[in-house]
Amino acid sequence: MTDSHPSRKDRRGFSRRDFLRTSAVGATMLAAPFVKPSWANERKITLRDPGGPFTAGFGAAFYEPFRKETGIEVVGIQGEHEPTGMIKAMVEAGNYTWDGALLSKASHQSLVNIGYLEPIAPKGPGKHLSEVPESLRGEFIMGTDVYATLIAYRTDAMGANAPKGWKDFWDVANFPGARALRKHPFDTMEEALMADGVAPGDLYPLDFDRAFASLDRVKEDIDVWWTGGAQT
Repeated sequence: MTDSHPSRKDRRGFSRRDFLRTSAVGATMLAAPFVKPSWANERKITLRDPGGPFTAGFGAAFYEPFRKETGIEVVGIQGEHEPTGMIKAMVEAGNYTWDGALLSKASHQSLVNIGYLEPIAPKGPGKHLSEVPESLRGEFIMGTDVYATLIAYRTDAMGANAPKGWKDFWDVANFPGARALRKHPFDTMEEALMADGVAPGDLYPLDFDRAFASLDRVKEDIDVWWTGGAQT
């Protein structure tokens, strides 16, 4: 979607997109944001990020350097883990809490499919964005971090009988205790398949029928289907 709002740019010529291009932080931009007339005076960009160490790290690496260069404050705030519903509501109402958000690739694609995100660099990647590997950026999204989902457990509860992998996590008889799994397909599908004996190197393409069958065996023993890391 095109950017037809001149008030997005402050008097120094920096826009919300400029920040995303130069900092390589923003994962997505909300489509056709409603910009309050006071935006240029407020000189502030609001991004949904995961919070905690992410906000601190992004602040040191991107938010604060951008503020020093442009005078525009960047504020990182927390939202739902996969806030697609919130983003849809903002776009449809024309009332925006954020200017951009960090999302999983799957959630980003669901919003792209309905035209709810804006291109990060509609005129093509500039100097800084070009430095980001092409495999980590697309028209509407840019990679921000590489992560891993691990099995964590209480040593005082598990003792020497600790789970060594996803098969053990699924084995509630020999490894009793409260459990939590992510309430989202990514990660959870792979975990379910590895619990069913699929080797990591053989996961893709994912066998969803097999993954759901595996989840059926453990779903009644999951105490928390988490949407944010703090829940675990």
